Amino acid sequence: MLPVTAFAECLVYPAQASDDAARRFEAALATIPIGIFDANAATARRAALLRASHRSVKLPDAFVIATAIVHRADVLLTTDRGWPSALTQQLPFKTQTV
Repeated sequence: MLPVTAFAECLVYPAQASDDAARRFEAALATIPIGIFDANAATARRAALLRASHRSVKLPDAFVIATAIVHRADVLLTTDRGWPSALTQQLPFKTQTV
């Protein structure tokens, strides 16, 4: 699962190159078995609570975590080496940096 906010972040770099690069990236992403989840009120509320209680967590990361919580993920994968490890120890799922 990929929050729509993270999907938008993923598109920024290819979009800076060209519209075609962004389309190619989106097409490549479509080949991976991953769902893109819209932000809804429940996810936004959870992201806000995470952000309020863990001020070092940025809102984009809070949306990723909130999406995983709301949709009951088993594992959260990240490529972010600076992922907030203090918070991840409190989550109801494993986190793994890839």
